[in-house]
Amino acid sequence: MKSSYLTRPFYYLWTTQTAANAADVLYIMALTVMVLDRTNSLISAALLPLMRSGAQMLSSLAAPLLIQRFKLSSLLLLSQTGQFLLFVVLAVYLHVNGDASSLVLVFSLVFVMSFLDGWTTPARNALIPRLVTHEQGLLKANGLMSVSDQVVQFAGWGLSGIIVAWIGSSSTLLVTAVIYGLAAAFTLGVKEPTHAEMTGKDLSAGSCSGSGYRQMAYVNGRLENDMENTPSAGAYVYGYDRHAWRFNLGGRVHTGFCSSCTWAK
Repeated sequence: MKSSYLTRPFYYLWTTQTAANAADVLYIMALTVMVLDRTNSLISAALLPLMRSGAQMLSSLAAPLLIQRFKLSSLLLLSQTGQFLLFVVLAVYLHVNGDASSLVLVFSLVFVMSFLDGWTTPARNALIPRLVTHEQGLLKANGLMSVSDQVVQFAGWGLSGIIVAWIGSSSTLLVTAVIYGLAAAFTLGVKEPTHAEMTGKDLSAGSCSGSGYRQMAYVNGRLENDMENTPSAGAYVYGYDRHAWRFNLGGRVHTGFCSSCTWAK
């Protein structure tokens, strides 16, 4: 497998997402411990991750509209930069005011940060196929992202608890601010390829082998057969990748064997 299958912008994307996920785990753990110490209430402490999940869910509902109207790299930069700036405000506020800090303001800042984070994963997943140069590169890229996400989620909570117990919640928040800053800086290196660059990739139609065309015909036949045997009302649904395949045979858009497809009626 050639290392050139993964481009430099992909490695920037991989780094910024891993750093941002690690920062998320760190600050949620630190704030949860801080709220628990302040209120001695498990319910209040549990509200923090619950509210974060709710904000991300609301944001993910708006993600398709944002992805359709704005560049993916711009959305990622806005998300990471916004989270970094808001977190700096939060960390400085908690460090200066200490126990006199308003929990309402803290929860409000966390809600806004979580809302900004909600469209990060959809935008990232849509951007990955554009930052690789071959089908094998797409498989490797998805694998690296998946492994990184799982490692951060499973190992991050245990390590974050140790870090909070070792240096305290306030110091952990300052460390998290540095990690968020690095994530925002690496996002500057994530550049979407131009249309000309996209058509020159190995994923383009001109570089397909004969086996690729046979695979397309097979997938299209299976799709048509499945749709004809489906008892639901409505028009045929055809899968296509906007940036890789643009075949129009007999008035029908045929699907390719790329793993990222958009489904449209």
